[in-house]
This record gives sequence, C-alpha cells and structure tokens, in this order.
Amino acid sequence: MEAYLIPIVVIAIMSLLVAASKKRPKLDENGNSILKLPIFYSLIGIATFFSGFGLIYYLIFRAQENEIIPVVVSTLVLFAVGILLYLKGSLFSITILDNGIKEKTMFGKIKCINWSEMESITFGKTSLELKIISHKTQIKAHMHMRGFPYLVEKIEENTRRTKKEMGIVS
Repeated sequence: MEAYLIPIVVIAIMSLLVAASKKRPKLDENGNSILKLPIFYSLIGIATFFSGFGLIYYLIFRAQENEIIPVVVSTLVLFAVGILLYLKGSLFSITILDNGIKEKTMFGKIKCINWSEMESITFGKTSLELKIISHKTQIKAHMHMRGFPYLVEKIEENTRRTKKEMGIVS
C-alpha cells in the first residue's frame, strides 16, 4: 500500500496545481492581470523552513559526533530552500500590461519586456517554465501560476507566436 501512496499524493498535488493555474488571474487597481503561484508554494516553504528546527533538535539532543556536519548542512539547506520557496510563493508575480509584461522577483526586482521586444519564447518541458527573452532581459513564468493559460493567450495575441512555436503542447 505504501508503494502507491507517494505517487497518488504527487498526482493529486500536481492536479490541484494545474487546476489552480487555469483560474483567471487576479486584477490590480488598474485592471492589469496579475499572475502568482498558488499559496501551496508558500506553505511548503514554511513547512520546509520549520522542519529545519527538527534537525536542530536532533543535532542538540540525539546526533552522534560523526553526524554533526551532515545534520548542520541539511539544516542550512532546509532553511534556505524554505525561505526561497516562501519568497517565491508570496512575493513573485507577473503582471500583464497593455504594452507587455512585468515581473516582480522574489527579491523585489522589477523586469519589463514589451510585446515587440520579445525575441525568444520557449516552454521548458522539464522546468515547466515559459522563458521570455528580449535583448535586455528574461522573464520566466511557471506553468503553475494562476492565469498561466491567459498569459499564453495574451502572448499569442500580441506576438503572433503560436503555442506550438513556443513549445507548449496542449
């Protein structure tokens, strides 16, 4: 039974994330569409971060001398991954504007690409990210972002590139 549990949970989570991505994006005060990752990413980030405290407990009360370095490294990795997932889930966004798209990174940096400046638009089948490149910058939109199909639709309308040309297979 346990052999089936992990694949079932993974399939269920992936199905929920894909379903969330198909929802319409939220609108800002100017009527622009804002794509964000589902709250699941932030929650997993918080859970990962706090699981690092479990390793600290293990380190202090249970670890053998030969386990100290691996446990410290694992703790630091959990803290870092947790913080990055939380920031990506809560601060990262893409805004669809009349003249192009704007990305706010998880560190607050703003990047913009006008529709006419888009030189390359490719979808990574492994990363599940749409990579939009101009001569100055690049923006990546993850397939799980709420409103992802709407973004693809807007790119098709404004650049005359098809899903097939972008590498998106329906």
